This record gives sequence, structure tokens and C-alpha cells, in this order.
Amino acid sequence: MVLQRAITDYTTNYYICDVIVDEEYRGEGIGKKLVETLINDEDLLHVRGLLITKDAKKFYEKNLVFIIKKMLCKKDKK
Repeated sequence: MVLQRAITDYTTNYYICDVIVDEEYRGEGIGKKLVETLINDEDLLHVRGLLITKDAKKFYEKNLVFIIKKMLCKKDKK
């Protein structure tokens, strides 16, 4: 199972709620690709992305620099 869920008002913010990749498929870059697809979505390019996590620290620690750079680059393109 692969799942990504976000909440947005399409005006100011979007909040990444879940990025779930079945253990069998972890380590293949699927979660990173899901987040990349979300933060590059045309409908969200003009809003700020928010991320809060308790249980996905390993994933986000590994990919945080990538995610932050993408979000900052997106912000600079406004």
C-alpha cells in the first residue's frame, strides 16, 4: 500500500498529513517521490507547505534537506 494525504485551503497553507509506504517497498524512493509530487503540484505552488510529525522522523531526517530545498525553491518562484 502507498498513500499520501494532505489538507489544504488552496489559499494559504497545505499540511502533509500522511505519507505511507508499505514496508515491502520502503527504501526505493517512493515516499520521497510522493512528497516531491505534492510540493510540485500546480494547485499548491502558491501556498506554504507545513509538516509536523511524531512517528516519521527517520524518513524526514533522511529527506529533510531535499524537502526544504524544494519548498524554498517553490517559494522563490512566486
